[in-house]
Amino acid sequence: MYTIFRKFVEEKALRYLAHLHKICFRKFGIIKIKNKCITAEHKTWKEYLKNQSQLWITSICQSSNKLEKIFKRHEVQKKIRNILTNKRLFVCKYARLVHGDMLNPGNILIQNNKITGIIDFEWAITGDPAWEFAFKKPRDLSAYYEEASIMGCKIPEKLFEEKIRLYHIFWLLWGIHVHIDGYKQVQQVLLNQFLEQLDNYDLTVI
Repeated sequence: MYTIFRKFVEEKALRYLAHLHKICFRKFGIIKIKNKCITAEHKTWKEYLKNQSQLWITSICQSSNKLEKIFKRHEVQKKIRNILTNKRLFVCKYARLVHGDMLNPGNILIQNNKITGIIDFEWAITGDPAWEFAFKKPRDLSAYYEEASIMGCKIPEKLFEEKIRLYHIFWLLWGIHVHIDGYKQVQQVLLNQFLEQLDNYDLTVI
């Protein structure tokens, strides 16, 4: 019963996300309010990820000599820099509103089989819609693609899902950074996954 309900909520959320991702902004990154308007500071999505990944790496290495040695041994900074040379996967023409945690059922308000509200925009940014699924890609994105298509936005599915796989590496790096001051067990799990995926990432796709 729970699985059926979760699948129902997920499909509704995916369709809602397609509408949310239609909202455009001029710049990419962390949302700021300036002159009563939502804005960000980066000209490109790639610039934002490059800037943030460097901040995350620096923060992680400064937090622990052990982590700093691990990052140096695995050449994390060099590998992230190499990945960021990708001229195809980081292309994002328009900054879109990305919730950041909407596939968490606890953030979706439903009444009479309809989504009546979305809460918890703590991790919201303006960026590539594929980032929305970097944490956990749903088994089936067809409802998202279908809804986007109805609104006149044809998403190149293969490229979109390739982006999701790549962005998951950056999401894991962000997660390690977020858990610097607590939840060490969670941080260790994220660290193991991050290093494994980073070490095994095929740079020939660039």
